[in-house]
Amino acid sequence: MENRTIEDEISLYEILLILKKHIKYLITIFLLGVTISVGFALLIPNKYRAEMIIYVNPSFDFLEMLETIKEKNIIVSVGDIKNNSLETNIIFSLLDSYSFRKQVKDSLLRERPRTDLPESKLYKVELNRKENTIVVSSELTDKELAKLILKTALNILQNNLMEWNRVSKYYQLTIRIVEEPTIWNKPVSPKRPLIIVVGFLISLFLSIFLIFVVESFKNYKKRRGE
Repeated sequence: MENRTIEDEISLYEILLILKKHIKYLITIFLLGVTISVGFALLIPNKYRAEMIIYVNPSFDFLEMLETIKEKNIIVSVGDIKNNSLETNIIFSLLDSYSFRKQVKDSLLRERPRTDLPESKLYKVELNRKENTIVVSSELTDKELAKLILKTALNILQNNLMEWNRVSKYYQLTIRIVEEPTIWNKPVSPKRPLIIVVGFLISLFLSIFLIFVVESFKNYKKRRGE
């Protein structure tokens, strides 16, 4: 047990000697790596988030059903009657469909012909199950474009719902805008401090690794020379 401990201590001592021997290379490689990571973090453009929140109103059918139940004094949970998860899923699927995204992009191209974004990158749609709302967001370096995308999507959605409700006699879909398309003041990315810290660690480990590679190569050449 003592021999193993002594060997470990000797190995650690040898490691420190190797690092001390190549201290100039260690510092040079480390500083070079840190400089690259800092430069990379500073050169990445900021991305801004535009967001809107949509609440899907219960259909007219459900509201009429609620009034009927009240008149007949039937004991039932109002939450069950007014649950709009079905309507929310319909609107979510519509917003997330390729055909709807294509409508948004075509409308954007008429207003800003140089908009070069694939349909899938225009915006992101998420369901907030707790609030039963739909969150639509767009993260771009051009914050005005991000906001314009959401406004365009909202206008097209409202037009589609108007057409839906005009054709449908028994089932209506309406929405309430909880939060209008709004731009966050602070950029959401890049996380510059995180990039710099990761670059710091990678530079440190990479410099140590390269030193040991060089040392191993030198020892190998010595053994071959003997």
